[in-house]
Amino acid sequence: MNHKKRRIELYSFYDHTGIKKHLQEMARKGWMIERISNLGWKYRKIPPADLNFAIAYCPKISEYDPEPTPDQQDFLDFCAHTGWHPVCTWAQMQIFYHEHKDATPIETEPILELETIHKTAKNRFLPAYGILFVLALFQIFLLVFGLPDNLIDLLASTSSLCSCFAWMMLLLTCTAEITGYLRWYKKAKKAAEYGEFLNVKGHLWLSRIICAATVLDGIYWIISLYALKDRLLFWYGLLALSYVVVLIISGNAVRQFLKRKKAARIVNRTLTIAACYFLTFAFTGCIIYLAVSNVFPHSENLRQYAYDFPLTLEDLDNNVSDPYITKKLGSASLLLESATFFQYPAPSRPDSYDPSDKELIYTITTIRLPVLYPLCRKVLLQEMEETFDAGIPQGQQNEYQKQDPSLWNAQEVYRLVNQGTGPFHDYLICYPGRIIKLHFSWEPTDTQITAAARKLMPGS
Repeated sequence: MNHKKRRIELYSFYDHTGIKKHLQEMARKGWMIERISNLGWKYRKIPPADLNFAIAYCPKISEYDPEPTPDQQDFLDFCAHTGWHPVCTWAQMQIFYHEHKDATPIETEPILELETIHKTAKNRFLPAYGILFVLALFQIFLLVFGLPDNLIDLLASTSSLCSCFAWMMLLLTCTAEITGYLRWYKKAKKAAEYGEFLNVKGHLWLSRIICAATVLDGIYWIISLYALKDRLLFWYGLLALSYVVVLIISGNAVRQFLKRKKAARIVNRTLTIAACYFLTFAFTGCIIYLAVSNVFPHSENLRQYAYDFPLTLEDLDNNVSDPYITKKLGSASLLLESATFFQYPAPSRPDSYDPSDKELIYTITTIRLPVLYPLCRKVLLQEMEETFDAGIPQGQQNEYQKQDPSLWNAQEVYRLVNQGTGPFHDYLICYPGRIIKLHFSWEPTDTQITAAARKLMPGS
């Protein structure tokens, strides 16, 4: 029979009402809280009992203290004298229990209790969430600020979408915690003036929803990386998740080890932070090693045929016979899929260049959510146009001009044209649910355009 168990509880640090009620329910089920840490709440098996719990806050103590401070010891002696038994400590929070339901509360002065809670919140709770709030807001600002230039890349990147969602969940958590506490403190302060304790109305349901959504977001991220068959990104993702877990476990282990060795608070805090920095540097080193050591196959290959390319030079010109380099860059999400294909002849010498060599570059954007199609079309049209750039004189700007779509068997076709020098060999072809940006290094014939359309259109 298992006499120990861990659970992840999502109560707010100041929610003493919800914590006491929860611990009473657990005790009635035969479980007593034993320890609270970043790894969860640890319970031990006891005979079911109807116990009374109390929460006391002490802003002067620290989770790095090797033993109770003199003031804390005096407080513990006072509680023991009145029948309140210490259970565990969570940072500046101390948890006690009493066998009698009608026992005299530890705190009997509402104003003093509220001042103690507020001092504790200002020392630990509010600064931590304030820093996380600013960090999350900054990250979301960077994503939103870059939307006009990187919208397609963002929507087609599972990593970017999952990261954005995670930052939004962190922002929501910080907002709920800070505003929830300040609203409660304002009401509790008025109640304390009349000698009344004000219970905390927590938002446990919201915390559980955010936690579940964040976990599902991480699982979807890892599965998507695996499905893309990009081994490098997949291992990056696993390393990132492993780093977070190892960092939490190692930080707690170092702190607890130094507490058992009776290390001073400042020594414990310094060495624990140093250990976390060391792990961060080690993780960064692993990422750099994977990036430069070519542990995983590179995406660029020298080969005669590109069987997995929808369109190749050989499809357009039977005379292409020299070896060529093919490269594919792509990303996909539930909203979009974007893949760019490169094909160009391999030079016989590193410094050689033949203007007659043909190259082919095209990007296929598949829109899986139809409502995004007009937006993606607008972004791709503006990507190469310069008509909105006041810094380029009129008559020298690049712009897309409409072409006859029948040759491409498409809905719309645009060709990039310079107002002064004439057309480029760049096209934007719009099919239902798919937009293709295509670059030739030569002027294609009607036969080659027809062949390209047959290969690139949906369902081909």
